[in-house]
Amino acid sequence: MNDTFYEQLVERKASPLMPVLKILLMILLAAALGIALFFADFGPAVVIVALAFLLYYFVFPLFSVEYEYTLLNYDMDIDAIYSRSKRKKKLSFDLRTAEVIAPASSGELSSCRVSKVWDFTSRRNPDRVYAVVVSNGQALVKVLLEPDETTLLHLRQWGGSKFHSI
Repeated sequence: MNDTFYEQLVERKASPLMPVLKILLMILLAAALGIALFFADFGPAVVIVALAFLLYYFVFPLFSVEYEYTLLNYDMDIDAIYSRSKRKKKLSFDLRTAEVIAPASSGELSSCRVSKVWDFTSRRNPDRVYAVVVSNGQALVKVLLEPDETTLLHLRQWGGSKFHSI
């Protein structure tokens, strides 16, 4: 059997406010901890320390996101990788069931009535963004991707007549 397998990583551009927000959260928690230890008992300090650990474990990883596109023949899987350590499966679809595969700025997408848009791009190169319209149950969903040349070649190969280029 001749299977085609390809993976591509796309790192999402972080907002310029993210490092500032991280620093402000840490300063706020440190100040609250200092005030709690100075004026109150250890009970509020323990709650603040627990809140700091929860922020570090659950919120800070969301500031650094990479998307991994995996193509195996007709199947495309998209995973989000948070802080280069935690992986979460976001979407899987079959390219044969796609309605349209075209550049996001293309007029080919105007005939599709989508109910939701999922953005899995880096937000750096809007001219390289492609949209794949797939059905998700009863509704159509637009999936925004930023494919490299190899991924684009596979999309063209597996998408067939549904693929439209620039």
